[in-house]
Amino acid sequence: KNSGLDALDASVDYFCFLDSDDALAPGALGAMVQALDAAGDDCSQVMGWCVDAQTRSVTGRFDRRTGAVTYHDALCGRLGGDFLHLARRDLLGEIRFEPRASGGEASLWWQLLRQRPALLIDQVVLEVGRAGGDRVSVVEFSRASALRRMWAYEAVLAAVGDDMRSECPRHFGELEVELAKWAALGGDGRRARQAARRAVRYAPTPRSLAMNAVALTPATLLRRLAGARSGPAPQAEASRSGS
Repeated sequence: KNSGLDALDASVDYFCFLDSDDALAPGALGAMVQALDAAGDDCSQVMGWCVDAQTRSVTGRFDRRTGAVTYHDALCGRLGGDFLHLARRDLLGEIRFEPRASGGEASLWWQLLRQRPALLIDQVVLEVGRAGGDRVSVVEFSRASALRRMWAYEAVLAAVGDDMRSECPRHFGELEVELAKWAALGGDGRRARQAARRAVRYAPTPRSLAMNAVALTPATLLRRLAGARSGPAPQAEASRSGS
């Protein structure tokens, strides 16, 4: 994806991403381009709804079907799951995805939201394919997989964590819990312990308290326990827009 962004021609006004196992709905890009053209400088991007290709259930989460989506909405956890984004290239600058991460695309979209709000249109624009074992939504409890997920949370917190801590400290603490978990599973004990301490400070819950013990547990033991508890093919949300 970073290679695609780097290769964009100077004449390109808008960009989006289409994964190989997803399918655009008929007329989707036309509707999104029209909406972004009409919004002009007031918006950084237009967002459209996605559905699971098999179940037809909506994959995104927001408290309204349409309207403005603000940076504050994202920081406070009101936005999550999969949406399709069509964004303005002129606001992109040097913003890129974290190459070590599996998922964590919010680190890019939220930095655009910080500049201008988004417009969510009341239209299903994408069918999300969830079949196959090579998706980021398939959780593997190997060291390499855990580290990729760690970097996804690290990327989001590095990009917008200071603002999130100021505006919505509890949600900041919840993301630190996830960072601590994947860092511990990946064997990055120092990062796990630091994140676990921040989690308790900003989101003091039984889970964040327990994460401080998890951060001290050997990674090999954690991976064995997690794999045994989750079964052969555990699934987890892989968010394009949320955390």
